[in-house]
Amino acid sequence: SRKLTGRLLALDSQLDEIERVSFRAVDVDRFTYNRQSVDYQPIHRLCQLFLEGASLSEEAGKVAFDGFLLDMNVLFERFITRALRERLVYPLSLRDQLNVTLDVDEQVQMRPDLVVSNGGAHVLAADCKYKRLETDQHKNHDLYQLVSYCTALEVGNGMLIYPRHLVDIASTMHIRGATMSIQELTIDLGGSLVDINRDLDALAGHVQITSVRAELDVAS
Repeated sequence: SRKLTGRLLALDSQLDEIERVSFRAVDVDRFTYNRQSVDYQPIHRLCQLFLEGASLSEEAGKVAFDGFLLDMNVLFERFITRALRERLVYPLSLRDQLNVTLDVDEQVQMRPDLVVSNGGAHVLAADCKYKRLETDQHKNHDLYQLVSYCTALEVGNGMLIYPRHLVDIASTMHIRGATMSIQELTIDLGGSLVDINRDLDALAGHVQITSVRAELDVAS
């Protein structure tokens, strides 16, 4: 309509001086707010954190904004899954949340976080755990779970992957009465991006070597 066209032309004239600019983190401190714009302040402060290259922390800080719930277990699992998928090379392949059953009657359903295959044959099962290991009971529960995954998949290698700031551990367990080894590994999430990528490269190399050796053991 002619009326709507007139309004759009007026708005186009008012917005004519607006252009895209690049902001630095310190620029946010110079923003001024009034009654109509003060509601934007929290999101601007959050954007400032990203411009600074900062990240969220469990510690109290000087920037206040509404809290939200983040499932770190799921986030950590997806982070490790994507990192390994980008780094593993042929003939290795990675599947996440693969449906398997523990019993022959298929009554006990399970879903390992990660299953690595070599040329289509499963060779390794892994679980990602974002948790503190404060008691042996928690650690044992993780081991029992992974042994069940390896048994159901008929593989001899399993890995438990933890964030290093919650638990610093590096060990290999040989399961009694079975040709099965369980490795406990950690990733340091507290370093720079270069350090984190270096840790992920090392993890992928470890998975690669373990998986290739598993296939050679089967062949021999």
